[in-house]
Amino acid sequence: MGDKLKCKDCKNKPVFELRCNRCEAYATGRCNLHQAVEPTQCPCGSKAVKWVKSVYRLSSTNLATYLDKREYKPVSVDVLFRSVTHGSALGKQSGDWRPDNVISGSRSFASDRKAQLLRQLSAQLFWYVKEQLDQDKEQEVQAMEIHGRIVVAANNDGSMKKLFDDLQEEQKTYAASVKSFEELLKKGKKPELKDYPTTHPLQQILEEPHKKDLRSLGNAKKLSRVFDGSRFLGEDSVSTLMGIIMNENFLAQVDLSNQLSCQTAITDDNYNGKIIFVTAGGSTIHAEQKLLYALHLSGSTKAAHIFGKKRPCAGCSLTLRFAKKQMGFNITFNERPGGYFGTAIPGLDKLVQAHLSTASLDKVALLEWVHNTVEKEIGTMYLSANLTEKNAKREKLKTSTKRHHSGGPINQNMSGYDSTSDSEPDEDEPKKKKQRTKK
Repeated sequence: MGDKLKCKDCKNKPVFELRCNRCEAYATGRCNLHQAVEPTQCPCGSKAVKWVKSVYRLSSTNLATYLDKREYKPVSVDVLFRSVTHGSALGKQSGDWRPDNVISGSRSFASDRKAQLLRQLSAQLFWYVKEQLDQDKEQEVQAMEIHGRIVVAANNDGSMKKLFDDLQEEQKTYAASVKSFEELLKKGKKPELKDYPTTHPLQQILEEPHKKDLRSLGNAKKLSRVFDGSRFLGEDSVSTLMGIIMNENFLAQVDLSNQLSCQTAITDDNYNGKIIFVTAGGSTIHAEQKLLYALHLSGSTKAAHIFGKKRPCAGCSLTLRFAKKQMGFNITFNERPGGYFGTAIPGLDKLVQAHLSTASLDKVALLEWVHNTVEKEIGTMYLSANLTEKNAKREKLKTSTKRHHSGGPINQNMSGYDSTSDSEPDEDEPKKKKQRTKK
């Protein structure tokens, strides 16, 4: 059966292995590059078949045989990612992984203060735009701390535009209350409780818990402790956020279609102590990719830290790796990838094309780098996957040895979280040991 296990159009292993009751064939004869959908019957005509999805491997020796003229192209990246996902006929909105991937349970950010703050800030802003501003289709918010400011992006620019407009109105009220308080002090009058400035509008959002979400409750409590000075006291990771909270003129926006807008927002010293929202120019790409593209257009070489509500999806993870390793960006990010979503490929390509326009880069070598990164880094790391148990929670997946069982119900929302689930508390701080009471 040796030849039956090779694709008729190339020498690759077929993705669909067949167990036919009539002829006992082992494969359809084509790999998932050359056969996009699952066959309905065996070549012998029998429909009494059982399909088992296999996965082909791309090797550097025969990469030129079946990858789009040996050059980097978005479709080639999609093919490479689908070689490490569970099936070949997955729709664009799929975060599933193949059965032999190891599932990653919850992880701790106890040693990374910047990651904690940016993840908590992103999650709080996410819930605010989703629930308070009716942006119910929003899926992700990511934040980047750089050069004394924080830049925030969402998958949908409209979410950040709504948030910017909302905060702009609140900023006016806040600034007026501060001015009134200062004038009262200048007159030498003793202020009453009602005369004190209102709470900073950004602080109000970040301290607002969402009762049905335990992670949000934890975030609100932790951020409140940051603002009152009882948490992370002396940590330099707090200074940027506190600089924003202490600033009356704390708000700005950036348009990804305007290079000057990106340069000003990220490099101008007048933007220190501001929170900057990506409100235009990036509607077709994912949140992390918008931050990277803004960083590219700005020309900044300063250190940047990018973290968000979820792990980067596999496509965004590849984009972050490309920015760091191929473009030389000085960035730190969550290196554990979530599932693969085809909608991330345009954002990757946008950054790749921007780099190709200014740098001499061999597209053949680039495709090989993508292959190696997808295969050896993203495809073999501790990956999220779908659970099959009814009402199962990710807290059961803290062992790196538990494996995904295919065939269960798909729950794509479980593919991207570092906490035990979206609605369970994070483990970003070491658990305190219980002290024994002396008798």
